Amino acid sequence: MEAAVVTKDQDVAGRLNQLGLTLEVLAEAVRLGEARRADCTPNHPKNLPGFIGWGEIVRELRDRLLPHGWKRCSAGGLETVVSPDCKIAIAVRNGDDATGLAHRNPKPTHPFGTTLKDAAICNQITISCLDPKDELEELPAGCLTWVLLVHSSEHEVRSELSLPILGEDRSPPEWESRIILPPIVKDATRLIQTPETEPSIEIKLERRAE
Repeated sequence: MEAAVVTKDQDVAGRLNQLGLTLEVLAEAVRLGEARRADCTPNHPKNLPGFIGWGEIVRELRDRLLPHGWKRCSAGGLETVVSPDCKIAIAVRNGDDATGLAHRNPKPTHPFGTTLKDAAICNQITISCLDPKDELEELPAGCLTWVLLVHSSEHEVRSELSLPILGEDRSPPEWESRIILPPIVKDATRLIQTPETEPSIEIKLERRAE
């Protein structure tokens, strides 16, 4: 199945508006995640930058959306934020180098877990429900679960908000829809280089006057 791909700025803004989102909210979440990821040095564990970037994007999305009636959900270990009407949920995943490129088919860097696979199966149904709590114990049945895919390359961060469905081999992801977000150019001044050796520190000793 060929995904419906939205790339033009005006079309992207309009499609996000239909989902109750803005480009600013998503872009700032991605930007913050990259900033936190870039704070890591080669001396951090190798898998930490991606984990920190993912976690900060999730947190920023929730910080910005919960005041507008969205809700947290961590059901089945899948961290999402759910719209006020419970029609959509957003998960975050690190994507491969095809992420954010309209002519390619992106994949998450790690396979979908069971909960996200189940969500992909249910991504053809919508519901309407209201819950006054900030956190849901489980994803509502039929809630469309979108995935914010993020890929950090050498010079830019590419991202897209895409709707996963089952592929021909009954395992996701294929994409029913892809909303390509503008790339974020990296600020070279934020790149941290760790020296191979610690700088030497010279300590001057002066004789104390008798």
